[in-house]
Amino acid sequence: APCGVVYQTNGNDGAELWKTTNGGTNWSKLTPSGTGGTHCAYLCISVCKNAPSLLWVAYKPLGSGTNGNTTIKKSTDGGNTWTTISNSLNFSYFANTDRYVFCVSPYDQNTIYISDVWLAKSINGGVSFNEPPIMHVDTRTMCFLTDNQSPDIFCAGNDGGIIYTSDGGNSYQSKCGVGLSLTQFYGIGISSTDNIAGGTLDNDVLVRTNGIWMGARSYEDASDQLFDPLNPNIFYSEGIGAWPTGAFYNMDKFSYSNGTWSPTDISPPDNNSQVIRPMEIVNGFLYVGYHDIYKSTTPNISWTKISHFSTDFSGIPSNASLTGIAVAPSNPQIIYATYGGWAYGNHWPTFFKSINGGSSWVDFTNNLPTNAAQLRLDKIIVDPSNPDNVWIAVGGIANNGTTGNSNGDWRVIMSTHGGSNWENYSKNLPEFPVNTIIYQKGSNGGLYVGTGVYDVGLAIS
Repeated sequence: APCGVVYQTNGNDGAELWKTTNGGTNWSKLTPSGTGGTHCAYLCISVCKNAPSLLWVAYKPLGSGTNGNTTIKKSTDGGNTWTTISNSLNFSYFANTDRYVFCVSPYDQNTIYISDVWLAKSINGGVSFNEPPIMHVDTRTMCFLTDNQSPDIFCAGNDGGIIYTSDGGNSYQSKCGVGLSLTQFYGIGISSTDNIAGGTLDNDVLVRTNGIWMGARSYEDASDQLFDPLNPNIFYSEGIGAWPTGAFYNMDKFSYSNGTWSPTDISPPDNNSQVIRPMEIVNGFLYVGYHDIYKSTTPNISWTKISHFSTDFSGIPSNASLTGIAVAPSNPQIIYATYGGWAYGNHWPTFFKSINGGSSWVDFTNNLPTNAAQLRLDKIIVDPSNPDNVWIAVGGIANNGTTGNSNGDWRVIMSTHGGSNWENYSKNLPEFPVNTIIYQKGSNGGLYVGTGVYDVGLAIS
């Protein structure tokens, strides 16, 4: 745009478009009819560099999330009047979860790029798009390197790093170079023989066997991986993605033979879950938490549902997902379970206990300390030798936007009476959500916790 002319969108839900022609001293609203106020979410703008009076906006209906069509409008007079180019574009993830790329080619105004799972491209001014695969999903940003050349030359940033194209997006090269390691691991499992399986963001299940890493399975996101303690050539894998079974929240059993890890789908009959689901093996039985808890023998999988929380208890939404389960190793009849809270199904945290292997459950929520119950309950662990000693990692941000009361208090809570009462076990932890906790086997109460909002370190107690 000319010097002093700036266009700005303000926020997501109810987003509007504003323009200044004097470097920000005064502003005027240019929001196209039908997009402003309570009708529009995720308003994105693009200006043609070589024709600054040409503007485009792309938006989705308020509250649409991954649903709802994307609309593109165009202005040829700097935003005073607008024409609808298309209102039926099916971009599920455009402007959702931080995908906000919407760019018009500086050389050809009929060439437009927009982010979805892939980076989509239009050559007819936004009427229609195609989505060629681009090396990695989830494009977050892009930058044109020239403004007077066709085809376009640009770099794009995505969850896999930096990519480069010199032919308008028909082909790409990685520009991550040497040393730019960007793989994000959601979960890691280690076998008794040092086989390692890792679940990654957008990058499959990766397995190291005999010192060699290999890709083992394609998920959108792979999460926790759990080796069978009796067989290092078997591990159980969680991930999300609608292939190959059509179930979005998948589970697989991997078996190793002749240098290859082969998956077999073992997904329970439940499609309400987090990306990272609580999963553990105790005394040869595999337990996993979706909306309810499922139990199976290993390695031959046959699931039995051992809870019916929404049926047996009021206030548990049918789409809520468990954030923690723990089976007492010294007495597997004792099982603990949590729904994390408002961040996972719009309800307060809940805590349940069974003393008969899941045949019946008791709601222990009212025993939780108020400070922790206002946040989010994540992983549960049980003392391997005493089923009454229980710890819960407390994550999340309070409803008022703070991380808690003070100085990391109530980020780890402990009960020495099987959940009947609790104490603050946070000791000197920083004021960050605690997302995970493990018990060091063979120790006298050795604990490790992993903290957020971002990964800021580990602590040992």
